[in-house]
Amino acid sequence: MSKTSNAIRPSATLIVVAPIPASETNKAGDCDFRVLMMKRNAKSSFVNAHVFPGGNIDQHDNDPRWNDIIAPGGHAYYDEESKRTLAHKICAIRETFEEAGLLLTNPPVQDLPAAWREKVHQDASQFRELCIEHKIAPSACDLHHFSNWITPVMEKRRYNTQFFITVIPEVKGSEHAVIQADGGETIQLDWFTPEEALDSWKRGEITLYPPQWYTLYTLKQTRRHQDIVTKAGVGAFRTKTGKVLTVMPQPQSVDEDTAEGKEGFAMFLAYPGDETYEDDTLKAAKEGQHHRLYIKKDRAVFSAMKIARNIEVDDVINEAKANL
Repeated sequence: MSKTSNAIRPSATLIVVAPIPASETNKAGDCDFRVLMMKRNAKSSFVNAHVFPGGNIDQHDNDPRWNDIIAPGGHAYYDEESKRTLAHKICAIRETFEEAGLLLTNPPVQDLPAAWREKVHQDASQFRELCIEHKIAPSACDLHHFSNWITPVMEKRRYNTQFFITVIPEVKGSEHAVIQADGGETIQLDWFTPEEALDSWKRGEITLYPPQWYTLYTLKQTRRHQDIVTKAGVGAFRTKTGKVLTVMPQPQSVDEDTAEGKEGFAMFLAYPGDETYEDDTLKAAKEGQHHRLYIKKDRAVFSAMKIARNIEVDDVINEAKANL
């Protein structure tokens, strides 16, 4: 792997959504689902932050023999887009198993020896061996492309991260014993509704970075877990037909005379479609078009964030050049 400071590393992350059990009650109007989040350790790229499980793509995630497991019998894996994202999906599923102990396969595996988690953590090639031995396949077809984030150019560590989302059955009590932080890269595991996560962040109880904050913000707009796959993030990250555009935030200064400037925001991150966003692959933005995240930082912590968006992704994306 390149050690160049600004080398962009391909990576993947998985937003795991689970319905709230019928036996539990939640506030009227709140989301009927929770999202799996992990707290990173102090030495990670996302220092002490809550993130979704994920990590960098390993060479073994790109092994062409995965197709024999995902689609046995020599059939190509679904459509062209699915084939292009397969390595990212394998990575997302593998990392979720390593970091959280949650193994998403078809068919689901029962009573998997705990040693497998450590084996895969130490050697990514063991994930394929696990699947062969237990006659299971990573449930790649249940992962839906949600968004694509590239770290801004000024950052030393840069990632090109494909976000996927999946909805699993409700997590029962016995399963909570298996789904736990690994104690290394991740030191805490939480199941939050989007409201709970955002409220915890407002109170300073957890740390969130812009991609995770904006993701939770969009999930909050989708109240029912049945609508997650078709509606969540549409307009912000992907088109109505499911095409995902690439988001590479571009920092901009805030005019002190604007409403946001008077609120104390000194900077915003421009996103695709904003009048200040530069990207030749998109349609030219019109004056007054906003797709931006106003931010306040207290040292390395994002203490306040506010989204402003008056455009739809469909209005600016060039379908012929949509990601991947």
